[in-house]
Amino acid sequence: MQKLFIQFFILISGLLISQQKYYILFDNSKDEIIYFYHNKSKNIEGFNVCIDNKKYIKFLPSDIKSNYTKNTFNKESIISRTFLNKLLKEDTPSKENKYIIVIKTKSMYKYYFVDHIFRTIRD
Repeated sequence: MQKLFIQFFILISGLLISQQKYYILFDNSKDEIIYFYHNKSKNIEGFNVCIDNKKYIKFLPSDIKSNYTKNTFNKESIISRTFLNKLLKEDTPSKENKYIIVIKTKSMYKYYFVDHIFRTIRD
């Protein structure tokens, strides 16, 4: 029984450690929000995030219920676009990385959880 508990603990620890959260700060001048309209309401369908001046990555929302708003944000947790490009080249669905797009509006920060599996590269 003790061996089974240890194996279960190791398995769960491995799954939790493999999931990384990466914060992407939305750049209003380069990135774009893709909207769709339903019953006269405007909803976010996805994001086109500029990696360099030519390459865009399309992210789609993964868990709309998890989106939230905060007054503060730790800017040290933001990843650079160069690092994001490297991550996406090495990314696989088995890594289960979590990407969160952060949009600053006046004095608030809006967090949008986006899925790494549904992305396309547009050159």
